[in-house]
Amino acid sequence: MNWGFTRGLQEELLQVEANFKTCLNPWWKEVETYYEQLKDDPTFVMLPALTLSVYRHIGHDLATSTTLATISKIIYFSNSIHEHIKDDEEGQKPNRDLQFSILIGDYMLGQVLNILVDEQLDVLLPMFSNMMAEVNQGLIEKYKMNLDWQEGIEKSRMPIYRIVFASAARLAQAGVKEEERLSGLGYHAGMTVELCKKADCYEIARSHARQAEIIFRQEKYDSIYSDYLFNIIRGFNEVLCTAEQAAAI
Repeated sequence: MNWGFTRGLQEELLQVEANFKTCLNPWWKEVETYYEQLKDDPTFVMLPALTLSVYRHIGHDLATSTTLATISKIIYFSNSIHEHIKDDEEGQKPNRDLQFSILIGDYMLGQVLNILVDEQLDVLLPMFSNMMAEVNQGLIEKYKMNLDWQEGIEKSRMPIYRIVFASAARLAQAGVKEEERLSGLGYHAGMTVELCKKADCYEIARSHARQAEIIFRQEKYDSIYSDYLFNIIRGFNEVLCTAEQAAAI
């Protein structure tokens, strides 16, 4: 899919990409294969853009916003590495490569917590610790309880979107109501991104995109980045509509 509606954030996203690679620099050669596999993954592209735009939308400065966008990218990358790991039943025997994959994924999650402390964002530590626990629980349920694809996505991916969005309100001390609103916005935006990966889920994805737009319109912020966030949310509908029409031909 064409995510051209993120173009207005291109300069900031290049900074996020540079930050991301710097964080992983000691082990870049070892993780580069995973990176190449994810380069065109919608989540890998859209999660940092959504994080950046929602943080700027609520009034955070560029440095804080790019830091959190970098963190969201690291979290997804780490979880993607863990999701690539198969167990004995799926034919992957324990070896040094498997051990490294587990360790590097855990290392990156540790880096997230270090960044929050180093950047004096430790007020967010409880939220992100809870997020990691939720995601891990979701992955366990996804693989051990044979959840269907959509339910697995809700359990293992939505905590990232919900908590990243809510953390913007927490850091701004915007209150519980705004945290809950942004958490809902993150959920519906996240479901839109994830469901767009399957053509037979486009209709459900559009319903989530519409709901995200409704939630966005509940509050107004006077910021050019509010326009960027709205353009991303509205862009989901346009992209999915075009994709649905193409799939019907």
